[in-house]
Amino acid sequence: MLHYYKLYWLNALKIHGRARRKEFWYPILATLIIEIVASILNSVLPLPSWLTYTIATVFSIVNLVPSFTVTVRRFHDLDMTMKIPVILFVFSILADINDLIPSINIDFTFNNVINIIIAVIFIVIVAAFLILGIISLAVCCTRGNEQSNKYGINPKYVN
Repeated sequence: MLHYYKLYWLNALKIHGRARRKEFWYPILATLIIEIVASILNSVLPLPSWLTYTIATVFSIVNLVPSFTVTVRRFHDLDMTMKIPVILFVFSILADINDLIPSINIDFTFNNVINIIIAVIFIVIVAAFLILGIISLAVCCTRGNEQSNKYGINPKYVN
């Protein structure tokens, strides 16, 4: 697992090529373990909330790039383009920016047409994100092509 987590960071800026399922899922597991340990330490140690929030935000932002590139390479392993990962990456960045901006109170009482239009647009965007996320999850769980494709040779058989 540590080998694949190391590859995750070494190939953080590599978009070309292919990635095995292990190269995708082991870093997710390692990141989850890191977040659980950090959460436990946060509850045990008397750290200021601004510090833990800053560390969590920086960790999340730093993880965006390698998770994007490994997702692109995972799509390449199935001979697919990087359109869906790019759209999901843009949604992720917008969600992170939204977390950093103070909340804006929007009146969703549906008293006027503008609020209804905003609500419909929001629902469509969230639905598109969920559908693309499910598609991405299914692709990342799928076995890669055995043969070489336009993105390279099968990484399973490379030393």
